[in-house]
Amino acid sequence: MLKKASDTPLVSVVIPVYNGSNYLRQAIDSALAQTYENIEVIVVNDGSTDGGKTKSIALSYGSSIRYFEKENGGVSSALNLGIKEMKGEYFSWLSHDDLYLKEKIANQIELFRNYGFRKDLVALCEYMTIDSASKIISRGTNRFKGKNISWQTALYDVLKKGSYCGCAFLIPKQVLINAGLFDENLRYLQDTKMWKIIFAGKIDLLYSNNRDVLSRVHEKQLTQTGRDLFNVEFDSEFKSILPLLVAISDRKNNFLYAYARRCAHYGNKKLTRECIRSAKSIAEFKTTEIFKLYIVLICGKLRPTIRRLYYRLFRNMRVS
Repeated sequence: MLKKASDTPLVSVVIPVYNGSNYLRQAIDSALAQTYENIEVIVVNDGSTDGGKTKSIALSYGSSIRYFEKENGGVSSALNLGIKEMKGEYFSWLSHDDLYLKEKIANQIELFRNYGFRKDLVALCEYMTIDSASKIISRGTNRFKGKNISWQTALYDVLKKGSYCGCAFLIPKQVLINAGLFDENLRYLQDTKMWKIIFAGKIDLLYSNNRDVLSRVHEKQLTQTGRDLFNVEFDSEFKSILPLLVAISDRKNNFLYAYARRCAHYGNKKLTRECIRSAKSIAEFKTTEIFKLYIVLICGKLRPTIRRLYYRLFRNMRVS
């Protein structure tokens, strides 16, 4: 029996790339190899400075992909251009150094099909990590139990544990538009901020423990080289996320307290105290909760020193 057109919506795979001649071809090939046929692949060249290598690879695919160029502005700006240009109803991010397994899109479309393609949902799968030679180095763990995850559970999870793999999502375009697209002022935390905004907007999560994405870890990616940006961008993200959490928090669902613990975890005394002050507008944190926050804060302050001592000792043990 043939599926109706409404059962096979167009999916746009957006590949932002900067100086990506090393892995770009593998990424594009993995997108074009999807068993789900109704896709378009969009490559956005974010001002690469590699003598035209990235552009040459993308153009070699001809009409099989859609190609755009822009001045360098970071991955958020490249993703946003792709979102604005996409023709599909659903958005799937693929970093130029990552890969999809062939059933990634098909599996996630099936999740949406089971829920009537509602636009108040996003889908997430699991992933494995690979090295620069595409060798699997970690098979990951299951983040959730079950397939239909409430927005409350998803929001708590991202507040407590940190970001998800952006390439593991399938998201209705309208959800991203409603969320204001990716923050182009952020280069390190733009994805974490987006997931918080989406779930704070009461969007539920369709979850699959299929490991349909291969996320590459290598020394040249920003997540490895740009860690100094984290503290600066965390302060910026805080200004946007705090009002959202205050608006939806109460004693039953105290997302603000979860966020305060995250601030304390990273040793940020200023932001932890701001969360405590903001809690007065909903329901003040209990004395025991505040005490726990300061314990976490102390540990957060000490953690970098302990980590440095540990690695120094570890190196000395290896040398000896």
